[in-house]
Amino acid sequence: RHRHIVQVVSTYETTSVPRQFGIILHPAGDEDLSHYLDRLGEDDFPEVDVKRLWKWQYCLASAVAYIHAQNIRHKDIKPSNAICKGDEIFLTDFGSAHQFSAGLTSSTEGYAVGITKMYSAPEVISLDRRGRPADIYSLGCVFAEMVTVAGHRRIEAFHDFRSAPLPAAPDRMPLCYYATAHTLGDW
Repeated sequence: RHRHIVQVVSTYETTSVPRQFGIILHPAGDEDLSHYLDRLGEDDFPEVDVKRLWKWQYCLASAVAYIHAQNIRHKDIKPSNAICKGDEIFLTDFGSAHQFSAGLTSSTEGYAVGITKMYSAPEVISLDRRGRPADIYSLGCVFAEMVTVAGHRRIEAFHDFRSAPLPAAPDRMPLCYYATAHTLGDW
């Protein structure tokens, strides 16, 4: 339990064929962080909403520190896996999460199905061993988007800037943060 992580209330399974499974979570969010960031740019950056972004960085960092202290890696941190409810933000979607035993390695190899490459650390993209630092890298990518919007710049402009062709590979349009990390200082 953590005040910035959604809680599982119940699970269920249908009896009809095909069987379906469901999870009931609390709270139900108003929107996810991805939509929140888009909306702020469309609404000319309402100051009350922008101020939340600064606070929410601490909330998300606290949530990630908590799961890591519980020997859990999220493995898919991105704006659409954080839900906003009023003034609060909650980390959600632990479908790719991995628990490890204390004292044992916290790293894995390979690439899990369902992971979003855009926010993945370089070691995840290259299928190398990775651990908790990969979650921190992904959280940093989310923070870059939050800071962009908190600075009254539209998230689309940030994505356009980051997806400009690389001089060494002009035919390739990078979509992953790891491929454009060198440009963040210019932004």
